[in-house]
Amino acid sequence: MRKFLLETVNTDLFAEIPCEAQALFFHLAINADEDGFLVNTICIIRATRNTLSSLNVLMEYGFVVDQPDGNYRLSFFEGDE
Repeated sequence: MRKFLLETVNTDLFAEIPCEAQALFFHLAINADEDGFLVNTICIIRATRNTLSSLNVLMEYGFVVDQPDGNYRLSFFEGDE
């Protein structure tokens, strides 16, 4: 079972980002692999009717990291235990 770290989402930093970006973070986390990597980020953004600006906010705040291969990784992700 995947867990969202309360230390991540229950912070002032996370609370500062817009609700749309917060929602996108949760959708990305649900779809990430066990190491936090994503290969279908744009599909998730479209399916949730979100925008690339929300992804950019998540990257600016350090919650999502752009990978050299063009994919993304959640930086505060804890997979299955």
